[in-house]
Amino acid sequence: MTRPWSRLLLFGVILIGALALLWVVFGPLTSWLGGPALDQLDAKDRLAAVSTIRGQVGTVLSAAFVGGGLYYTGRKFFLDRDKQFTDRFNAAIDHLGSAEETVRAGGVRAP
Repeated sequence: MTRPWSRLLLFGVILIGALALLWVVFGPLTSWLGGPALDQLDAKDRLAAVSTIRGQVGTVLSAAFVGGGLYYTGRKFFLDRDKQFTDRFNAAIDHLGSAEETVRAGGVRAP
């Protein structure tokens, strides 16, 4: 059993990690992707270029997130399908061991 303070600590660590990741992605990574050419632009053009880079990084991260969700959904679908087959097989085996003849016949005909 976990203690309430340990859950709170874990939540805090995850939150700080997520904020640090966002800072790196939209801070230093943006400057690195822009390269030294960003420093040569005036303030208005630099702000527009950084905004464009951040928008593109956000789009790539969103696509990766959606791709991960699709992978998870597909994997869960196939695992649930296998589980359903196993459950039906176990139910058919249980029906075969029944004392009633009609229930046993249903177990023989079960898919």
